[in-house]
Amino acid sequence: MSTIELPDRLRDEIRLLGRLLGQIIAEEAGEDVYERVEQLRVAAVAHHRDGGDPDAVVDVVAGLDTHQAEQVARAFTIFFQLTNLAEQRARVRALRERDTGDRPVADSVGDAVERIGAAAVGDLLADLRVHPVWTAHPTEARRRAVVDSLRRIDAQLERLDAALLGATEELSIRRHLREEIAILWRTAQIRTSRPTPVDEVRKLMAVFDATVFLVLPHFYRAVDTALHGEDVGAVPPGTPPFLTFGSWVGGDRDGNPRVTSTVTAETAALMADRVLRGLENATRRIARTLSATEEITPASPDLLARLAELEARYPVVAAAQHKRAARSPHRRLMAIAAQRLAATRTGQGTDADMAFDGPDELAADIALTQASLAAGGAPRLAYGELQHLAWQVGSFGFHLASLEVRQHTDVHAEALRRLGIDPDDLDALRAVIADPPPAPDDLEWPEPPDPVAVASAPERDLSPTDVADADPAGDVLATMRVVAAIQRRFGRRACHRWVISFTTGLVDLLRVEALAAIAGVDVDVIPLFETRADLDAAPHVLEQWVAERRGDGPGPGELEVMLGYSDSAKDAGFLAANLALYRAQRGMVAWASEAGVRLTLFHGRGGALGRGGGPTNRAVLAQPPGAVAGRFKVTEQGEVINQRYGNGTLATRHLEQITSATLIASAPGREVVDAFAQDGAMLEAMATASEAAWRDLVEAPGFPAFFRAVTPIEEIGALQMGSRPSKRRSSGGLEGLRAIPWTFAWAQCRINAPGWYGLGTGLQAAEEAHGLAALRELHATSPFFATLMENAEMSLVKADARSASEALALGERPDLAQRILDELALTTRMVLAVTGQSALLEGREVVAQATALRNPYLDVLSAVQLRWLGVARGEDATDEDRQVLMLTMNGIAAALQNTG
Repeated sequence: MSTIELPDRLRDEIRLLGRLLGQIIAEEAGEDVYERVEQLRVAAVAHHRDGGDPDAVVDVVAGLDTHQAEQVARAFTIFFQLTNLAEQRARVRALRERDTGDRPVADSVGDAVERIGAAAVGDLLADLRVHPVWTAHPTEARRRAVVDSLRRIDAQLERLDAALLGATEELSIRRHLREEIAILWRTAQIRTSRPTPVDEVRKLMAVFDATVFLVLPHFYRAVDTALHGEDVGAVPPGTPPFLTFGSWVGGDRDGNPRVTSTVTAETAALMADRVLRGLENATRRIARTLSATEEITPASPDLLARLAELEARYPVVAAAQHKRAARSPHRRLMAIAAQRLAATRTGQGTDADMAFDGPDELAADIALTQASLAAGGAPRLAYGELQHLAWQVGSFGFHLASLEVRQHTDVHAEALRRLGIDPDDLDALRAVIADPPPAPDDLEWPEPPDPVAVASAPERDLSPTDVADADPAGDVLATMRVVAAIQRRFGRRACHRWVISFTTGLVDLLRVEALAAIAGVDVDVIPLFETRADLDAAPHVLEQWVAERRGDGPGPGELEVMLGYSDSAKDAGFLAANLALYRAQRGMVAWASEAGVRLTLFHGRGGALGRGGGPTNRAVLAQPPGAVAGRFKVTEQGEVINQRYGNGTLATRHLEQITSATLIASAPGREVVDAFAQDGAMLEAMATASEAAWRDLVEAPGFPAFFRAVTPIEEIGALQMGSRPSKRRSSGGLEGLRAIPWTFAWAQCRINAPGWYGLGTGLQAAEEAHGLAALRELHATSPFFATLMENAEMSLVKADARSASEALALGERPDLAQRILDELALTTRMVLAVTGQSALLEGREVVAQATALRNPYLDVLSAVQLRWLGVARGEDATDEDRQVLMLTMNGIAAALQNTG
């Protein structure tokens, strides 16, 4: 293999971090550990680069004792974490360098303006809705302490990048780097206890504080700049707050007994506390900058009237502000707003009843101040930082993110049975919806959540006994009452969606509507179609539902539907699931157009490529014609959240990419190839063959035992990645296993089957029936098929036949092992044939280089994992043995940059 050619600064940064890590290993663990790590590193690189002994790494690992293995696994895990950090920094530098040219950066909103025109973009922005949803699937394997440590290392590297840096300062930075890497070395990589749902909320709030709240106005400013150029900040913005966030964290209770009605109430309060603090601080800061006096910048009559009204209502606050800024009415109005935000959060104020009625009242005061400043000759004061605040209020409200509740349809059925209602009787459900019976006597209206009390309360969790005794069905109506309380306290936007897992028919929707009628709560019911069969039936179910809701009236004008990427792939395999999702969208879009319904498709995408992962902007552009139409909603989870929002520059870039793609996909007159309309017969043949291959594997006799033997699926729960159990229910098979651990386990043994298995068989069947030229034509003309192949290529390049074959041997089923390896070889060959490449990632040099850099060191962790998988499962296994295995799982997840 040729030498890996990385960008100079990236190569230098990786070398620096590797050298400092080596120094810390020698200091902290001893020279013998450092030498053993070096021995493994050199052997692994020699095999990959120069064709050295393929067994050298395995031979060294065979001689390690448990303590040595733990040190080796720790060293390579931290190396991957530092390498990921360096690559993230390289992406930031590349973005900054590309932003210095005369042309807009590719995939930016400026690029969209150039492609479809400023007028078209302006028209689309007026009705645009982009809605990322942070999910309660925390597949981030790293502990919070590790993430914080890496953030501090990043800050030191940023200092090292400074153009003017003295020798003394450089020495100081390098000392800080050694200190931080030493801290990272001594920081436990594995959680000792499972995080609670509230822990997960607090972790998400840390991301909000670090980047999201601060980045959002700069993102809007970038959009506005693309429209107004140099006039931006001096004219009223043409960019409404079209971006809003949602969250399943603390609301998703499907299979997670720890998420109770109390947790949901606490979650809403925590999010409100965080955003109100942010808005209060920003408003207070901006108020201090509005120091223009009334002689130079006269206030409008409307502003003076509003100020007089508020000063009469809040005399104590007014007196204090008059003392500070008697001649600056704009400052006084914003200072009073800051005081009112504090009272909204705490429920207390110097004057009685100071709390805002809601975010709309604050937005009105901001707009009034802007209009007055502009009329007074100060437009840059009106549309500068004050506009940033207006955008933050418009996107976050007083709730930060719209909290969504998700529950399994079977739980809803059980809740109705306990109320004496047959959950399968459509007529009985209709009767309840039309004339709901009284709620149970023991169901009381909860008190509205108090942000201050919740934010300061100690963290707590259900005990194991409480978890075992949890009663999700009994908590359904209580949760609905909590939703109503959240709406009263923070507004309807704070919590109004109820997602139904495993929706199969009309009855699932009517169950929730009946329960909501009994509880007296207003919720939007969101069906989630997950399996291939349910996706195929989705258009018909929606047709029935809308007919049911319309009756003799106009019925719903808008509808939201969620598409499950995870379970459909687990059910039908990578190719068949993707084709089923595409087919379902086509059917729903056609039905919605005919029925006169505005449809929002909610994409339940995971982090791994086998669960719908991959670049979001390309996924947007790959949707069927009409599927976006100014609305894009998608889940973001686990390590994906940190990858996209852990750095301010990357967060802005991510938001620009999905916005640009949504604008382009929604542009009037845009022509896009409908894959099924062009080559439907070929795609159907491909899907049939692919799904048959997948089912032949996962439904083979003895496959569950084989899967448990060759992957660390049973050990994943010990990583304590999230509050949710890895299974929905206990069973000897795979039915109750969640898609995240399923995908995670396949990735750990370097197979990645959910991201490619069956594709080769499907492509081969299409080639035999239609010819290779037809496949290449589809690849060249269909964004959907090109994106699908690109994602499969990434999954294939993360697979490794040698490591996989060693893991597969543990299953003692050579027939199944050979079937997997044969499909891997076939899929690789067919993907190369269709794309016209001689090697995977041939056209994506940077990704290929990053993958090639990782592979040698991945071999080391794989060898340690393979050996300790057997050791940790033995009768004489110790906690230290199990710790080694878990550490390798963390390290491999870091190397692959995804878990599930």
